[in-house]
Parts: sequence; structure tokens; C-alpha cells
Amino acid sequence: PPPCGNFDCIEEEEKYGIVQFSFIEKFQGSVFQKFSLKKFPFDSHEITLDLFFNYFYFFDEPYRSNISEQTQLSNYSNFSSPEWEFVDYFSGYGSIYLPNVNARVPTLSMIFEIDRQYSYFLFKIMFPIICLLGVCWATFWMTPRELESRVTISIVCLLSLIAYNFIIDQDIPKLAYLTFLDQFILISYLFAGLPTIQTVASHRILERHGLERALNFDRSSRILIPFAYFFSMLTLVLLTEVSRW
Repeated sequence: PPPCGNFDCIEEEEKYGIVQFSFIEKFQGSVFQKFSLKKFPFDSHEITLDLFFNYFYFFDEPYRSNISEQTQLSNYSNFSSPEWEFVDYFSGYGSIYLPNVNARVPTLSMIFEIDRQYSYFLFKIMFPIICLLGVCWATFWMTPRELESRVTISIVCLLSLIAYNFIIDQDIPKLAYLTFLDQFILISYLFAGLPTIQTVASHRILERHGLERALNFDRSSRILIPFAYFFSMLTLVLLTEVSRW
């Protein structure tokens, strides 16, 4: 056996030395933990694992060696997922008293910080919705006399947005509260329906006050409606405290 070295050895250890042993246990199962998805798909979470060992020690806390630190770091570096980014991890040893056996058993607590990979939702869900809104707003550049054409374009865009929502529905969590993406889609619905209302109002102004007043109304709508939409998006980001853009 190796000598005691820097350890505080008892008499028998000074005489006979110290024997160190280690073993590996493999665990398999599922981790269940409640998450808050209000910032979905820009959400971050902490996964906590508390492992309680069934064997006993004669001291309160197990010895933590540099080898175990390196092993944990090596294992952590092997984590990979197409949907999640493993940002960092924390671990610590401790002990807990079990009254049923009247003994303290060692524990290992590990906390993993993970961030959702939001590129899929940003480019395949949110960006196409903004493109559809751009097509809806194109009616502001059409003459107020073309009532049927403007209404047709705005209605088709709104129906396309509704149909697109059914397609992406499987990628959105079904929750009792609204996530960031849910609110983004609802606000987009509102601004996809506004061009139809604006078209009817513009045609009404044309009939009552003439072409020039109707054109001025359209020019104002080209600026105010997109500005109101992006201002609403900025307000939504601030209210939900999304900081991972």
C-alpha cells in the first residue's frame, strides 16, 4: 500500500499504509423535472441530479480527488444534442442522514445548465411568418380603387398564416399558459388581419374624400403598421426578458 503522504493518518495507517479503491456504477433511466417554458424557444434551464449511494462511510463527506474532477469534466465534454446546448455544469459531494438506517450516506449533486437551440424556430417558423406579413402589407402600395384585389391578397395571406400555424403546431408545446412563440404568433395574426380592415377604410375614404386623402392614408399605413408590429415585438422581448437573441 502507498504511504500516508499528506493525509491525517491514524496509527494503523502509519504502520500499514493506505489503500485507495474506486468502482464504477452505471445508471439508466429518465429525468423528470418541471420547467418554465414562458420564454420558449429562447428558454434556458437547470437540470439537477441528486444521487444517493447505499453504501456507508465512517465519515460525513466522501473524499473528492482530482481524478474524479477530471472524469466529470471529460464526461461532460461528451454531452451533445441537436436541440440543446450544454453551457456549464456544477457538482459537489455531501452527505445525508437516513433515519431508517441511522447512518449518513454520501451524496453527489450535479447541476447542468442548458440552453435550447433556437435556430430552427427562428428561421423555419418566425422568419416565414414575418415574410407572410410583408406580403400582406404590400396592399398598402396598391391603389385604393382596387378593392377586390387588395382584399383578396390580405385574406389569402391571413388564411396562409392560419394554415401554416397548423403545420407548425406539432413543434409548439401544448401548455396552459402562453409562451413567447405563442404570443409572437397571436400578434402576427392581428397584424395580418389589419390590412383587410385598412383596405376597407381606405376605399371608404376614397368614396367620401377623394383619391388624395385615400393615398395619404395608405402612405401613413405603410409606416405606422409595420412600426407598430416591430414595436410590439420589442415590447414582447422586454416583457418576457428574452436575452438570447
